[in-house]
Amino acid sequence: MEKISVEIFGIKGRVPEESGCDGCDGGGCGDVPTMDEEASALEVFFAEEGLEEKVEVTFIDIVTEDHEMIPDVKEFMEDGYTLPLVAVGGAMRFYGGIAPNQILREINNIEKEKEEL
Repeated sequence: MEKISVEIFGIKGRVPEESGCDGCDGGGCGDVPTMDEEASALEVFFAEEGLEEKVEVTFIDIVTEDHEMIPDVKEFMEDGYTLPLVAVGGAMRFYGGIAPNQILREINNIEKEKEEL
């Protein structure tokens, strides 16, 4: 079975803009997780849900990495969508943060669609 991809597009070491932090890099934002930390926590969430065989989570740093969807990410950002952007199954689905339960719901919808084919 092919895994469903969850790709998190963000900037390593930075907190999501929606967090209310002003983007400080000196740790002055308290316990607000960075985008890459949120992506790691999402992997743990899926493992705890027993989905590590069905879902593959990847964090893509839009500053340092090359990816075929980077032009799309930049276009979304120009349209006002904030990082991190989350693609599920190859399509942009969420922005501004990582919400595990919403992503899980989207994965369940994708699985249902595959079963109906």
